Amino acid sequence: MVRRYGDMRPGIQIVTDVMGLIERVAFDEAGNLWFTYSEGSIAMCSPADLGTSGRKAPTRVFSGGALRLAVGLAFVPAPEKSPNQ
Repeated sequence: MVRRYGDMRPGIQIVTDVMGLIERVAFDEAGNLWFTYSEGSIAMCSPADLGTSGRKAPTRVFSGGALRLAVGLAFVPAPEKSPNQ
């Protein structure tokens, strides 16, 4: 049996200029959202960028070196109030 729960889209939707689905994300202790960006880079959006929907340019982008192999992100220790605490 399939149940319908109404609109399942999030209230805030962020769009970046990356052509593809962003799958791996992590939040740091300051509330910044980090994600694998384009090939060989990771990007960060600040909490201020996350409060409203729309097209957003990352606050910072890091690339080069070992980042070309980045497939996921994690912060150690885990941010306070994260599900891993």
